Formats: sequence, structure tokens, C-alpha cells
Amino acid sequence: MFYFNRGYQWKIDNNLNISGAILSASTLSSIEIKRRRKKRDLDNINSLLFDPQLYFPLEIRDNINKHLSYLGTYPWYHKTPPKFDSKEMKIKDYRETIIEDDFVDEIFLPIDDNKIKDRIKMCFDFQIKIGVDKLILPVPLVRDPENEYTTQLNWIKKGIKISKDYEKDCLVTVAIADNVLINRSVDINSLLQTIIDNLTALTNITGYYITIASSNTNIRITHKNIIKTILELSYILGHELGKEVILNYIDDLGFLGLAVGATSFGSGYYNKERRLNFTDYIDKDGGGGPLPHFYSFKLIGDFLPERDLSQIRSEKLFNYFYDDKTPFSESLFNYYVSNYKKGHIIKLPPDWEERINLITQAKLQRTFLLNKKTNELEKLDLKERVKFVLSWLQSAERDMLYLNKRVENPLDESGNHIESWRSAFESFADDNALI
Repeated sequence: MFYFNRGYQWKIDNNLNISGAILSASTLSSIEIKRRRKKRDLDNINSLLFDPQLYFPLEIRDNINKHLSYLGTYPWYHKTPPKFDSKEMKIKDYRETIIEDDFVDEIFLPIDDNKIKDRIKMCFDFQIKIGVDKLILPVPLVRDPENEYTTQLNWIKKGIKISKDYEKDCLVTVAIADNVLINRSVDINSLLQTIIDNLTALTNITGYYITIASSNTNIRITHKNIIKTILELSYILGHELGKEVILNYIDDLGFLGLAVGATSFGSGYYNKERRLNFTDYIDKDGGGGPLPHFYSFKLIGDFLPERDLSQIRSEKLFNYFYDDKTPFSESLFNYYVSNYKKGHIIKLPPDWEERINLITQAKLQRTFLLNKKTNELEKLDLKERVKFVLSWLQSAERDMLYLNKRVENPLDESGNHIESWRSAFESFADDNALI
């Protein structure tokens, strides 16, 4: 299943046929989440999850005041969250108040066992109140290769015991910073092996919710050790143990996880929906919005509709995108296939003009393909999924290399991530006799 990560905007176009959505604590205050759910927003979604995001590092609190203020309205982050009285203030006023207040300085994670249990219970109670389909267990981030997993494991074990008091299934969160994965390959990373050993020993759980906190400036994960970690966790926990495995904030790298055992992945359009990088949450004064990008599943990339696609069309290579046509990109295809003339002034369809914040069709294009291809992939058995994904990676790598050679100016989408993905996937599939 594809899970659509939702931030401030919850509306989902019915034509996307989305089955799953994930809400996150850092995007809205607890009051706003509860009020929207009370209005039955997202009731048409088959599977709704809520990520408590207890893994935010508190030492950067001075730089992420806005989002930490939102997190501080949840009782698992702050023992006494700021109260909201609808008779005295509006939601907008409440939002401004909590951002300006200094209560974030009081946010801390407990080390006392009883207080940890209280925080977990309050987190589960909140998720039940907003009507999730499964509980996601809150855990702190693993950032230190020496001892921090003992802390996360403590929260996991306590959370599993507490979850037995609820009728909902519980997903164990695995939140790891990339710095503990980058410098050692999977087979000699003792911390990763410790994590896997402990996760496989857990009993009476439904599955796992996995996310990797990235320190890289790239939107997509490119380091082979991290890619192989995702594959390893997907294969062992999903395929071998037969548990549900949801991968989040790894964008379309999730297709590789699906191929070897993961059951779902989450993504979206904005950076915060596609990756977990805490620099995205740093407070900013203004700044420009995003440009539209045309998502190509076939080429595993996001292309500017004018600067990139016009060059590709000029080289008579627009046929590379024919398999990526959706109801939301018909006008763009009609222009480049039927009306485009090399050397003429570019006048794209109004809904695909390359302008800041004009991204409605681009968002729909991307989400539609991510969901559609996920549904197609999950119908295949393991061997067929591996074969499909390997062929997809090899074709995309070959085609992007050729495109980059043909165009005059560098494309906004380089496709550099594909070689890393293909190499890591080939190696993993070969090591596990999947090809």
C-alpha cells in the first residue's frame, strides 16, 4: 500500500484512489488534529496512521521553534501542554501563542520508567481519539552507535506491554539516524545487527514502522549502506518474519523495499513528505515556494516542465515519458506531443507553467503514479517483484545516462541516485539468491 504523507493540507483528490494516509505530529498542533478529525476529515481513507515523531532531536530546539511548538502540544513531548479554550481564542491565535511562548524550553524526554509508560499511554490514547487504524509506538531516535539503542529498546518493550490494553494493532517504530549506518556495511555493522536481533525477538506485534533520519542534502537517499539497511530490514522483518513493514520518508526508494518484503511506504510531494531531514524544519523568514516538477516513474526522477522537458523534446526523446502519462498530465503531453515546435517560444499549458507554487497538477501527477505503481507491484510474488524492480532500475539508469548526454544544458534531475540504487539492489538480490 502507498501511504500519502499529509502535512498542513489534508485534502486528497478522489481521483487518486488513495487508500492510506499518515499524519505527523510536527505539522499541526494536537488541537488542530483533533478538530479536523472531529469534522471527519480523511474519513474516506481506508488506513489512517499517526506518527508521534518522538524522534525529533531536542538539542536543536532553538532552530526549530515553530515545529517544536507543535510537538510540545502533545503530552508525550510535554507533560503539561498549553491548553486551548475555544471560547477565548481562535485556532490561529493559539498557533501564534504557542510559537511565541517559551514553553518549548520545558520539553524533555523522561528517563524514569513510570514516566516513560505515562508518555506512551498518553500517545496511544491520542491516537485512539483521532481514529487511527493502527497504533504507532513512540520512540526516541538512535543516533549514537554505542548506547542509544538501549534507550529506544526500553521504549519499545514498555510500549508493547501497554499496547495490550488497546484493541488496535501496534506498529513498533524503528527510527535511526543515517550517521550510524553510513560508515559500516550492513554485514559488519554491529549496532544494526543488534537492532535486527532485538526486533526479530519481539513477540505479539503486528509489524514495524521504519524511518531513517537523513543528514544529506539530497532529497533521495543515495548511500549504499543505507539502501542496503532498508533492504535488509524489509527482507528479514517483512518477508522472513511475515510482519507488516511500513517504510516512511524514503520516497520512491520504497519500491525497492516493497520488492523484497516491505508491505507499504509513505511519501508525497514536498520535501517534508518525502524525507526525514531535520534541516527542513529549521525556522525561516519567508522564502520562495516550490516549482512544479513532472514526476516520471519510468526514469525515477522529477523534471522541470519547461527547462527540462523542452530540451528532451527538442532531442526527439519525449517518448521516454509516454508510460508516465496520467489524467493530470494530459495537457502537458498534448503540448509536447502535438503542438510543440523546436525554436518557438515556450508556452506551456496554464496548469503546468513553470511558476513558483503552481504545483497542483504536479502533486497529483506524482501521487497518482506512486500509488498506481505500488498497487501494481504488490500483486506480484517475491521473485516477480524483484525481477520487475531490477529491470526498472537498469532501464532507468541506461535511459538517464543517454538523456544527459543528449541535452545541451544540465537537467534539474540528474538521475545520479539510480546507479546507487541499482548497484545496491543487484548486490542484495544476489546475496540472498533472489535473482
